[in-house]
Parts: sequence; C-alpha cells; structure tokens
Amino acid sequence: MSTQNKRSIEHYVPTTFPESLGLTNGENTMNVTVSYNEGGANYFSGGYTPRSYQVSVSAVKVADGCTSFVIGGNGFGRRYTLLPTTRFNAKVLAAINAAILPKLTGIVALALVADYAALAAIFTGVAAEVGAKPAQKRTTAAAACHDETAHLRASQA
Repeated sequence: MSTQNKRSIEHYVPTTFPESLGLTNGENTMNVTVSYNEGGANYFSGGYTPRSYQVSVSAVKVADGCTSFVIGGNGFGRRYTLLPTTRFNAKVLAAINAAILPKLTGIVALALVADYAALAAIFTGVAAEVGAKPAQKRTTAAAACHDETAHLRASQA
C-alpha cells in the first residue's frame, strides 16, 4: 500500500518483526517514506536539518485503518539524506521514488536485520542515480564574462 501527498510518498510493507528488535507497540508494517524536507532547526534533536530529499525507514502498527508509531521508534527507525537541494521539485521526488520502488523488498529485509551500512549503500546508489545531472553548457555571454574575469585577474597579478 502506498500513500502520497505533495511532498512525500509513503510505502507500507506488511512485515513480521523478530522479537530481537525489541519493538513493543505491536508493529506489523514497515514504513518507507520518500520525502522533501524544508530544513531548518530541528527542535527534537537540537541540530540543524538541511533542505533535502530524504528516505526514512521505520516500524509502524497498522490496525483498523489507523497507523501508530513510537516517537524515536525504539531506536529502530532511520532517516537518510539523499540529495541536498535549494527548492522542491516534484519530478525529482518522483524520480527518487521510481529508483526506490524496485529496491523496496531489499530495503525492508536489510532494515529487519539492522544492516544500516548496506541500507546506506543502497541509498547512496539511489542518490547517485537520481542526482547525476549532465554538465550544463555555459551560454556565450556567461562564458565571455568568465573569460573576461580570468583575463582581469591575470593582468592584475
């Protein structure tokens, strides 16, 4: 099951969690969310969150049409920053989601065994896949401006 709003896409994967994870809320589903974060001060952690596209993996309980979770996730949930950005772009969010979908089963399996290094490697690959953009050619005016600036610096040296 998946849900979507303007700035996030959530995927719910029914899962049986091993008791060794120590989850106590009756979690029965893995939630993988691809989202855009506007960034800023994070009052929960006391840090600063960069403006970026992120993927989070957490355990939730889905019952009777309601979703519940434990804040902090009993240390289980993880959030990964994929791409820093300056503004939201729905096409980039969709591209990240499209890159995550074929890997969803593997992401859930790695989260269940707490192999966070392997999860980070998957998300690094997704970021490289989606974030790789061809080098932009400079316009003639911009190139001329750059060349003139270089010429002025060379003559002042």
